[in-house]
Amino acid sequence: MAADTPENVARFATEPDILHSRQLAVIGLYGPETDLRAMVRMPSGRIKQIAPGNRLAHGEVVAIDREGLLILRHGQTQRLPLLAD
Repeated sequence: MAADTPENVARFATEPDILHSRQLAVIGLYGPETDLRAMVRMPSGRIKQIAPGNRLAHGEVVAIDREGLLILRHGQTQRLPLLAD
């Protein structure tokens, strides 16, 4: 695990049953501020790398910022936040 991984993110990634098993969750962000990418835990448990423009079952990722993903679904933009305490 990277030395700069926040303690709470490391805990979420390593403790069993801390994530709801069937929910989409943003578990990390990486890249420069102007080109952020996200690591997302899919409801299946699979981890995917996500960029703006990618489509998920929940909608289209229209932006990524330091707070999480912005997802367009049914004409409305919703935030999927980065996991935190």
